[in-house]
Amino acid sequence: MLAPMQDRYAFDLGDFSKFGLLRALRGVGRIGVLWYLNPHLGVRERANGDGRHLQHLDPARGDEFRVCDRDLHGGMVAGYSAAKRSVAFLAAASGLGSGTFVAEKLPARGQVAERATWFAAALQACAGCELVCCDPDNGIARPGTVNERRASPKHILLAEVEVLVRHGHSLVLYHHFARRPHDLQAVELHALLSDRCGLPVTILRWNTVSPRAYAVIAQPRHQAALAAGIGQLLAGEWGTRGHFRRMSVTV
Repeated sequence: MLAPMQDRYAFDLGDFSKFGLLRALRGVGRIGVLWYLNPHLGVRERANGDGRHLQHLDPARGDEFRVCDRDLHGGMVAGYSAAKRSVAFLAAASGLGSGTFVAEKLPARGQVAERATWFAAALQACAGCELVCCDPDNGIARPGTVNERRASPKHILLAEVEVLVRHGHSLVLYHHFARRPHDLQAVELHALLSDRCGLPVTILRWNTVSPRAYAVIAQPRHQAALAAGIGQLLAGEWGTRGHFRRMSVTV
């Protein structure tokens, strides 16, 4: 299942990376996408140009990305429209078939009780999904920070991650890199998630244009299928062209 994003980001290169990864992991079973839709934008955010990375849809550069997943690329090219740029149209272009897509907008920052209600409904909607992808604007809220205490709509909360794991879901979590060495952040993220979830964690780095991390948390029954999917992803065009790599989590 996917978590957070904004409609203005839909169809950008980040979505191509995200769905490419999820399609590589389809062997695990039904996939859910829980959009952490964040409607609460400030003036600076409205003007920052996020979501402008559309190189993969440019006919002049198409082959660079098309060869990674021709069906996904074709669906995104056919589905994209600047006038209809939203997660609703993106879901149809994802190639995940009967996957579950949840797109209820998040409560504002500080609305902790409302956030708990939102998450309870999202969790219920995810029932029956083997793999849930969570994709917040900024990633995982660090423990003890104001983003965690105030339930930032830009973040997924560790408590939410733990509940999803307790309900038996394997997870793919999007995490935005801060302005510190990325490899060090991968070590920290791996340690945090391993400690809080008690399950194997793999950190993948998307390298192209706008680097980002994806943390894959594997339930025991899914470990073989997820390992196989990640191996095929890295051995194929996604990996050999340098788009994805597995990050080292040893210091």
